[in-house]
Amino acid sequence: MSLNITKKNEQPLLKRTEIHAEITYERMTPSRDAIIKEIAKKTGASEDTIVLKHIDVIQGSRKANILAYAYEDAAAQKFLKPREGKKAAAELKPAEQGKA
Repeated sequence: MSLNITKKNEQPLLKRTEIHAEITYERMTPSRDAIIKEIAKKTGASEDTIVLKHIDVIQGSRKANILAYAYEDAAAQKFLKPREGKKAAAELKPAEQGKA
């Protein structure tokens, strides 16, 4: 697996760096964890502060385009990262019930 960072965009107001990259792989699409580790190596950021937003596989080739965010610290990541999935919905329900 090889990762080539094609574009970096600093977003100081959001305390993060937007990273566009292209990844080339041999067999199957690498896992999210493997991609995060590779981005951390290339950028010098901590793995805990990197969030993968999109992995767009290019059909017919062994390449994928990546969009990731590298936050300055864990506090900025926790504050800005949108909640996803069933776990987030379960966290919101008890809070909403207490308000009613």
